Amino acid sequence: MAAMCVHRFPATGLQRKMKSEHNLGESSAEEKLRRLQGNPQRLDLVSSYVKKHKGQIMSFKVQQNFQLRICGLDETFYAGQSDVLEDWEMLYLPKPVKMEVLGTVDDVPCLATGQQLVILVADNGSVYAYEEELLHRVGKTLEEFLIEGLRLFGQKVYPCAKDLEPE
Repeated sequence: MAAMCVHRFPATGLQRKMKSEHNLGESSAEEKLRRLQGNPQRLDLVSSYVKKHKGQIMSFKVQQNFQLRICGLDETFYAGQSDVLEDWEMLYLPKPVKMEVLGTVDDVPCLATGQQLVILVADNGSVYAYEEELLHRVGKTLEEFLIEGLRLFGQKVYPCAKDLEPE
C-alpha cells in the first residue's frame, strides 16, 4: 500500500492532485499511464503521454526482467518509416484498427529487428507487440499489459495478411 501525504485543503481538485502527486513508490508518469487505462480508445491521450514522457523506463509488475521504454515510432528501429504504422493497422488484425506506438521492449530474445518489440495500443483497448511480420496480443487491456509484461507474448499471434505483406 502506498503511503500518501495528505494536506488539509477543502475537498477540491487540488487535494486530489496533491494526493496523487505524493504517492510514494509510484512516479507521476506511471500515474498518468494508469489513467489512460480507463480510456484506451483515446489514442490522442496515448500520443500525448508518449510525447511528454519519451525516454522514461517502466518496469512491469509481474515480469521484472523486461522493461517498457516510452517512445514514439521515430525512436524505434522503424524511424522515418511512417507507413509501417498504417501497415500494422491495416494488414494484421481481422479488421483494421487504429493504433498508437506506446514504446518498445528492448533486448527480447526474438526475431524482431534488433531484438526490439514495438508496443502498440489499439483503439479497441488491446495492446500488441510487433515482431517481424507478426503482431502478438500482449494484453487485452493496457492494465493487463502493464502488470503482466510479455507473459502473453506468442499466445495470440496475427501474421500479415497473405498476398498483402508490406514491401
